[in-house]
Amino acid sequence: MRLIKRISSKQIVAYKNDVKVLENNDNKETCQILEFYYRARLIIDFISGMTDVFALHEFQVLSALK
Repeated sequence: MRLIKRISSKQIVAYKNDVKVLENNDNKETCQILEFYYRARLIIDFISGMTDVFALHEFQVLSALK
């Protein structure tokens, strides 16, 4: 939960829209795989948008070093 609060609302809306499309799919296994992919992409997008200084700060906060 600590990480999800740091992700931008725009990215979360995009994730929710992608998952909503999956609700119409009957193949549950495919839905689970795609939902995991969308969640992983959400985290990857968050990390790839970080500057070095911001990434270090986030690491320190999440690791309780700061």
